[in-house]
Amino acid sequence: MIIHHSDIIDRIKKHLTQDLLAEKRFYEENLKNPMYGHCYHASQALWVMTGMIYQPVFGCRDWRGGTHWWLLTPNGILDITAEQYYSIGHVPPYEHGKMSTWKLARRTVKLLNRIGGE
Repeated sequence: MIIHHSDIIDRIKKHLTQDLLAEKRFYEENLKNPMYGHCYHASQALWVMTGMIYQPVFGCRDWRGGTHWWLLTPNGILDITAEQYYSIGHVPPYEHGKMSTWKLARRTVKLLNRIGGE
């Protein structure tokens, strides 16, 4: 069975809940903007589920001074939580992106376990 990126993304997004947010300060914004605060573990889960073949990218200093994570593929940017920006009229900080590496986060493991338990 071939699973396409859009299917993987849908599976990840289905399991993004507030208990996965890194900091409680993200909760209020996340209530209005459901992708807010999920870029790291959602992108990391996507990276794992697509075979770790894409490059993690870290972008600092978005319009509110925050940070953002996404993946770089041979075809361009793969940003599972980009709508957290576009839905409120802003653009993700792609121009400030820097190639990075990852250590698997506990939140990502929790998310992957949820997805695997479907």
